[in-house]
Amino acid sequence: MSTIVSTEMLLPVTCDHCECDTDFSLGVLKQLSRISCGHCGHSRHFTAIEFDVLKLVLANAGFHFRD
Repeated sequence: MSTIVSTEMLLPVTCDHCECDTDFSLGVLKQLSRISCGHCGHSRHFTAIEFDVLKLVLANAGFHFRD
């Protein structure tokens, strides 16, 4: 049995620059758009590979969401 995750679910992403976490919704990450650190302002694209890993981690934890 798995739990369906809302696209509004917030997930922390660690900044490559300052190593602080900023929460982003699953819907924002799914768009593979630019994300910006809430602490230092550093921005970058969230990649398809990162999203695939995120889906795998969520699936292993018993979560599921629709593509």
